[in-house]
Amino acid sequence: MKEDYKQTNILLESGTNELEIVEFQITPPSETNPDKKEGDFYGINVAKVREIITMPVITELPRAHPCVQGVFNLRGRVIPLIDLGHWIQQKIRPEDEDTKKRVIVTEFNGIYNGFSVHSVSRIHRISWKQVTSPSDIIEDGGSDCIVGVIKFDNKIVMLLDFERIIADINPSLTLKKVNPSKNESEKRHGKKILLAEDSNFIRKSVEESLTSAGYEVESFSNGEEAYRRICAYEKNAKENGYNITDLFQCLITDIEMPQMDGLHLTRRLRESDFYKALPVIIYSSIANDENKRKAAGVGATGFIGKPELSKLVQLLDALITR
Repeated sequence: MKEDYKQTNILLESGTNELEIVEFQITPPSETNPDKKEGDFYGINVAKVREIITMPVITELPRAHPCVQGVFNLRGRVIPLIDLGHWIQQKIRPEDEDTKKRVIVTEFNGIYNGFSVHSVSRIHRISWKQVTSPSDIIEDGGSDCIVGVIKFDNKIVMLLDFERIIADINPSLTLKKVNPSKNESEKRHGKKILLAEDSNFIRKSVEESLTSAGYEVESFSNGEEAYRRICAYEKNAKENGYNITDLFQCLITDIEMPQMDGLHLTRRLRESDFYKALPVIIYSSIANDENKRKAAGVGATGFIGKPELSKLVQLLDALITR
């Protein structure tokens, strides 16, 4: 049985600050084990999900990463299968080892992956306002693999950082650092970039690369934080007779973020003529035609798919160092 969430997903309008998540459990609940309570619920953005299938026939790989169970064939495409419980180090009882019944097949950063889970529950349509940043409620040691926490009446659902998971398992697929020449760095001196990105791993990587390229970077973990800071810049600019681009030269924003997503952030800025000249770049792992259309619809200047850091720097250079 195949459940194709990508095809049946109701399209969300651009900039409405809404998302749909697939809720799933990695291990089954247990009434006999007091340490295992019904509360281990996780989620992934529907936009990252290609389809959900029953457990396929797996071919093991020699000397594979411990979290990689093997590969499987899905309509002619060979896809790696990742043991999600193994990666998050969730305690799995021996009797639960054979209870993984579903595989979530994802597509982001231009790559397909399968993640084995126990069950898939339902789809929730919510506002990003309902998603709390993990740093607000979880110690630093746990927040690096979670990008959002959703509190429902009877449960808590944690949104996992799937980009971080893939980067851990296969570093060759992650962000490549930019190595600029001295002349290029000098051209970027004094140019300030605001960066909104919810993944700690991605945010730090982008910030380090842009800083090494010569840009000054101020970063935020969600769109709401970025918006508040931009409003403070606006107040300063108007009080002193500046344009907003006198204080910073570009905004780079992810789409998926707690509190306020990147499309909604861009839309709110474009509602004011004060930000008409401000370049806004959407930097997203979901670089499909639909998201590119949505980005253009809310007034984004450009769209770069992750992990293309070199292309991001090239676009920045074209927009603000000419």
